Amino acid sequence: MLVNSQEPWPRVASDGQLASSLDESITIEWNDLEAVHQALAEHPGQIAAIITEPMMLNAGAILPEPGFLEGLREITTAHGIILIFDETITGFRLGPSGAIGRFGVEPDLAIFGKAVAGGFPASVLAGNADLMSRFAKGTNHSGTFNANVLACAAIVHALAIMQSTPIYDTVERTGGQLMASLRGLFADFDLQLQVRGLPAAFHVAFDTADPVRSFADLQRADSERYRRLVPHAIDSGVWITGRGIWYVSGAHDDATNDATLARMTNALKKFAEHQRIE
Repeated sequence: MLVNSQEPWPRVASDGQLASSLDESITIEWNDLEAVHQALAEHPGQIAAIITEPMMLNAGAILPEPGFLEGLREITTAHGIILIFDETITGFRLGPSGAIGRFGVEPDLAIFGKAVAGGFPASVLAGNADLMSRFAKGTNHSGTFNANVLACAAIVHALAIMQSTPIYDTVERTGGQLMASLRGLFADFDLQLQVRGLPAAFHVAFDTADPVRSFADLQRADSERYRRLVPHAIDSGVWITGRGIWYVSGAHDDATNDATLARMTNALKKFAEHQRIE
C-alpha cells in the first residue's frame, strides 16, 4: 500500500488490488510510538505484526528518532507481535548488517533485496529460529527460483567482498564528503535545498531547515520545484530521480565526487537561468 500525499489515508498501490485489503492493515505515522500504543488499544489482540523500514529510505531518508526502533521492539515483545523490518533498500547499504547492525535493534523477520548479491537478482528472508522453522512444518514458501545456484554464488562472492574490503569505510567517507559539498554548493547558489540522511543514502529537497521525522513532514518540501531541477542534472551528466534520493556506492571515489559537483554546478546554472526565464 501507498499513502496518498494529497490525502491523509492509505490507498491500494496498484490497479487490480482490492480496496478491501486495506481493512486488514493499519497505517500509522512513523517515528510515533504513541500512535502505536493507540492502535494497539483500539485493536486489542488483533495485530499480528508490525512491518516497517528501519530507516525510511523509500521516502525521504528519514532517520529513526532515538528510542523509536527500541520502542517498537519492546512493544512487540510485550504483546507477542512479530516485528518485521523491510531492509530491501537499507540492507547491505547501511553496513554489512544493514540497518539492524547500524541501529542495534533486531526484528523477528527481515527482508533483503538484491544488494545481498551485489545487484544480481536475489532476495533473502531472514528470521529467528522459531519462525524460520515453520517452513519445515507446513508453511508454504515455494518458488521456482528458491536457492537458485547462480544467485547463491553471487551472494557468496558479494558477502565476501563486503567482509574483506573497507567498502563501508569508503562509502562513509565519500558519501559524507559529497553531502557536505552539496550543502556548500547549494548555499553558493542561494538555494534552500536541504541534504538529509546518511552518507550511503541521503535525500535532497527544496525545504526549510526544520527536522523531517515523518512522511507528513516530507510533504512540506517543494517536490515540484525539485522535479524541475532533475532534467538539468541529467542533461549535465548526473542521473538523479525525482524522489530526491541519492545513493553512494563503493564504486564512488574522490574523482566521482569532483565530477558530480562540477556537473551539478552546471545544472544549477541552467536551472537558475530557466527560473529567470519563467
